[in-house]
Amino acid sequence: MAYIKPTDKTKAWAIRQMPQGRELKNLDIRNLFRIYCEGENTEPEYFKSFPVNTETKVEAIGIGRSKTALVEKAIELLSKDQLLKRQKNYDADRQLWVVFDYDIRREVNEAFDYNRAIELAHKNGLRVAYSNDSFEL
Repeated sequence: MAYIKPTDKTKAWAIRQMPQGRELKNLDIRNLFRIYCEGENTEPEYFKSFPVNTETKVEAIGIGRSKTALVEKAIELLSKDQLLKRQKNYDADRQLWVVFDYDIRREVNEAFDYNRAIELAHKNGLRVAYSNDSFEL
């Protein structure tokens, strides 16, 4: 406690008892974002860096696959955890995402794979975030 002048020892501000510390409460996680990314390191770190409140949890998982293979693996993992629609642990408030970018390689199947991944994700109730090449940089 700070120094109090002898003439102020009977004043209200000197007599008042200060609390010894805050009581910590366990807050329930209300918002869960599970994000499946192409890259194993860069993209998950990018999403984990977002500031979120204490009621929100962000799980960014790097799979190391591209587009359709990424979506198929995400569906496989979510099915295993019973998190997709019409499964035991489904929660409509849970945010399930796949994130990939459009790689400019000029391959013949690139556009087909890109569009197929988006359709497959939507069909299985996943949200899709897609961007230009190397969005995380």
